[in-house]
Amino acid sequence: MLWVLAALIAAGLTGAWLIPRNTPHKSVAQYINRANATGTAFAKQYQDVGNAYRSLTLAPQAQAAQAARLRLSAHRLTQLRVDLQQIPAPPAARVLRRRLLAFYRRQEQVAYELAGIMAYFPKLIASERPLAPAAASLRASLAKSKTPKAQAAILGVYGVAIAASRDRIAGIHAPALLAPAQAAEVRRLLATEQSIREVQHALLSHNREQLQRGLTKLRDTGSGASAATRVAILAYNRHVGEIRLLGAKVERERQRLDNTLN
Repeated sequence: MLWVLAALIAAGLTGAWLIPRNTPHKSVAQYINRANATGTAFAKQYQDVGNAYRSLTLAPQAQAAQAARLRLSAHRLTQLRVDLQQIPAPPAARVLRRRLLAFYRRQEQVAYELAGIMAYFPKLIASERPLAPAAASLRASLAKSKTPKAQAAILGVYGVAIAASRDRIAGIHAPALLAPAQAAEVRRLLATEQSIREVQHALLSHNREQLQRGLTKLRDTGSGASAATRVAILAYNRHVGEIRLLGAKVERERQRLDNTLN
C-alpha cells in the first residue's frame, strides 16, 4: 500500500495516498482520493492566511486591504470545509473524516479570528489617537503653570480626553479573542482618570503624600493597541500549536488505517 502525506507546515496539511484497487476497502480509497483534492486546496488557501498574518501591519493605509484579504481567505476556507463535510465517508474512514474536519475547522476559525482582529485595530487606534497630543499639551501646560489650582485645572482637561477615549474604546465591538484586552484597556483608562482626580485633590489640599501616590500611578504609559497586539500574537502562536496537534491526530489515524488495511 502506498501512502504519501505532505509535512505539516505551519498549520497546513495535504494528504494524498493510494490504496490498491483490489483491496476490500475500495470505498475508503475513493473517500481518501476525494478528500485529498479538497485538502490540497485547503492547505494552499490556509497558507495564504499564514502569509497574511506574517505581513500584518498596523499602518492605516494597509489595514483595509489586509482585512479584505483575510475575510476572502476565511470565506474560501469555509467553502472548502463544507465541501469536505459533504463527501460521504464509509464506516472505516469516519474517524479520519471527523479528525480532518476538526483540523480544517480550527484553521478556518483562525482565519476569521484574524479578519476580526484587523477590523478591530483601526477603531482602537483611532480611539486612542487623541491621547498623545493631549498628553503633550498636558506636559507643556504644566511646565508653564505656577499654582496648584492652575495645575489641577490642566489635569482636568487631560482627564476629559482620557474619559472620551475610554468611552470610545468601550463602544467598539471587539472579537472574542481581544475582548479581555479591550476590557483591560477600559479599566486602565478608568484607573488613570481616578489617579488624575487623586492628583487634583492632592494639589488643591497640599497633600504631598497623596500627590506622590497619584503621580506614581499616572506613569503607566501603556496603550490598548500595544497590549492587544501582544494578545493577538500569542493567541495566533497558540492556535498554530493547537492545529499541529489536530494534524498529528489526522496522521495517527492515517497510520492506523494504513496498518489495518494492509
